[in-house]
Amino acid sequence: MAFDRKSETEKYVTQVRDVLNGKAISPEEARALAKKLNQRDAQFWARRLLAKVMPSQQLALPDRQKLAQMLALATYKDQTLLRGDALQDAHDVLASAFDLKELRDEETFGLLGAIQKRRWRLDGDRRWLEESLHYYRQAWEKRDQLDEYEGYSAINAAFILDLLADLDDREDRDKGIPRGRGDQQRRQAGQIRQSVLDELEAKFEAAGDNYWHLVTIAEANFGLGNFDKAGEQLQKATRVECSSQQRPE
Repeated sequence: MAFDRKSETEKYVTQVRDVLNGKAISPEEARALAKKLNQRDAQFWARRLLAKVMPSQQLALPDRQKLAQMLALATYKDQTLLRGDALQDAHDVLASAFDLKELRDEETFGLLGAIQKRRWRLDGDRRWLEESLHYYRQAWEKRDQLDEYEGYSAINAAFILDLLADLDDREDRDKGIPRGRGDQQRRQAGQIRQSVLDELEAKFEAAGDNYWHLVTIAEANFGLGNFDKAGEQLQKATRVECSSQQRPE
């Protein structure tokens, strides 16, 4: 199995080399190839492919935006780049393809939130967590206006609220201030998780087993303390992982 995966990756890399050397490729083909490379942690090659294709073609806005999402993902996950530069470049890719003030796309909100969360992991600056929360929560708050809403932005918003609550508890404790700010953030996180269950659980069940749907509901239940239900969902997810392990785009 490992050999087959390596062989497939080498095949896809060869296709990228051909494109870099001038072979024509359509936007749909480039997106499909980049997706396969990202799935195999070959972000270096996905990034080079997309960086070559995007400027070289007259693309309709939807095609450009889909490729920009994939380029941003490949860029911030590309371990050959300096982390700070990669995160800034990924943000710039999205900012150049989308009007961030009028954004109505959960995938892009999720990418922006992930970028800022990784910036926080890099230097510990709280403002990155707050910006990450801004993007994730925007997707949740605008969920009725989105073309597609899968709930993972809401799960991430709740997780960031929990992180901020822990930071506030620690700061209050160090200053000798009675705890309070963190509790408010945890209540907000609980409300968001409950909304995921109320609005999406039945819808996901009706659509049939999907790995990311199951994991999203499991994470909502786990965050609310419904551990038995979360375990049941995760057990189901392990049985469908091979067929549906990619998060919806």
